[in-house]
This record gives sequence, structure tokens and C-alpha cells, in this order.
Amino acid sequence: MAEGGDNQENLLLSLNEISEAERHIIASATKNATDNVDTFVSSKIGQLFKLVSVYKNAFERNSVETKSEFEAKVKGNFRNNGVREAFEEMLDAEQAWDEFLRGVDAQMDSQGPATLTLGQKAPMDLSLRDACSGQMVTLADYTGDQQYLVLVLLRHFA
Repeated sequence: MAEGGDNQENLLLSLNEISEAERHIIASATKNATDNVDTFVSSKIGQLFKLVSVYKNAFERNSVETKSEFEAKVKGNFRNNGVREAFEEMLDAEQAWDEFLRGVDAQMDSQGPATLTLGQKAPMDLSLRDACSGQMVTLADYTGDQQYLVLVLLRHFA
């Protein structure tokens, strides 16, 4: 069911703010990542989190708690051309956001070691930081005489 004019104005304002913020943040992040992707990931990636406050404001303004509730409210107002077009702009901005992150991942992957293929031996001398002890270790430190090892590697951006 479509909602009244005030609610549509809030939706339009929110959608436009989200799109604008996403585009602005991605433009800045793209410049930083182009300059040096390692520096971006290690010390400038926090700029991406500015978008959280924009979504928070949009959710509060529209009395919703989740993105799916927000989108449902927007879709309930699709008869309004402005709301529909602003939603499409937001989706385009989100797609640009996703493409940027895929690009950063690809740059990081291309700078790292080659990936293993099925049946290939792991580099047993690979240095890693043990998350529990903080010590630098190698894969060989964990395997001993065993042939198999299940290892979970986490990447942290903070």
C-alpha cells in the first residue's frame, strides 16, 4: 500500500542521500586505492564505513530497522516515479560500490602469492601469524608428520 506525501518525501530524501554518499565515498576510495591499494586497505578503508551513519539516518527517518524493511517501504511507493527512479539510482550506486570492492580484491589477489590447485602441495615455509599467540609460524609448524591440515585463514581490515 502506497504511503502519504511526507513518507514519500522521507523516502526520496533518504534514497538520494544514500546514493550521493555512496558515490562520494567510492570516488574518494577509488582515488586512494589507485594510489596504493595496500595503503588503502591497511589505513584508509575505514572511510567506507561512513555509509553506515547514512543508512542509520535513513532507517530512523523512515521508521525501519533493516535494509529489507527499508526496501519494502520503498517498493510500496513505486507508483511515485521519483521514488522509483531514486531507488534505481541507489541500486546503481550500490553496484558501483560492489564493483569497487571486487576491484580491490582483484588487485590484492594479483599482488599476493599464486593460488593452489587441487592436488598441489602447499608452501610449507609460508609465514603466518598465529592468532592465539601472536607468534610468526609456518604451515610446517602445524602439520608435523601429518599429510592433511584444515586451516581457516581470515583477512581483517581494521
